[in-house]
Amino acid sequence: MRVILSVLILLCSLPLFAVEQFSVLFVNPSVKAEPFWQKVTAVMQAAATHSNVRLDIIYGGGNRHIQLEELRHYLKYNATPDYVVLINYPGGAEQSMNLLESHKIKFITLEETILGAERQQIGKPSEHFKYWLAEVYHDNFEAGIQLGKALFDNAKQAKQNPNLWPLTVTMGLNQILAVMV
Repeated sequence: MRVILSVLILLCSLPLFAVEQFSVLFVNPSVKAEPFWQKVTAVMQAAATHSNVRLDIIYGGGNRHIQLEELRHYLKYNATPDYVVLINYPGGAEQSMNLLESHKIKFITLEETILGAERQQIGKPSEHFKYWLAEVYHDNFEAGIQLGKALFDNAKQAKQNPNLWPLTVTMGLNQILAVMV
């Protein structure tokens, strides 16, 4: 959530230095009723209103095919936005990115969802796609280590015997050792 807020602040602070209003299309990857994405959408709407940014939102329905079709439909029947913020779905990243490139729309991706061979095909921001400005994501492994350390330290301070079994289910041995150090 912090990362998304940082992107919003960055995008929304640009009008402070520019004369013209700009537009952002947020491709919400889920459905309107999903609680987490409702909160993200509300934050984006508040930031856009505060910064005089025109914000449009479309919904991907939790499906890469629906998201791509909604994006195509939007670009066919609406004015081209200045920026698009979206999450790439595995198996559909290249299609979405090619579509945005063909319309010459600058875009930022959220979360690092593409791995392996598909990651090699799309590369990193601006490597293969000129209009791909950035990818904003969090490091789940580091977050897990920090959480584990905090829980371990709290248990030791409370003079309790920390139970490492739950950590072994989700973390590797190296990460568990990092928590204990």
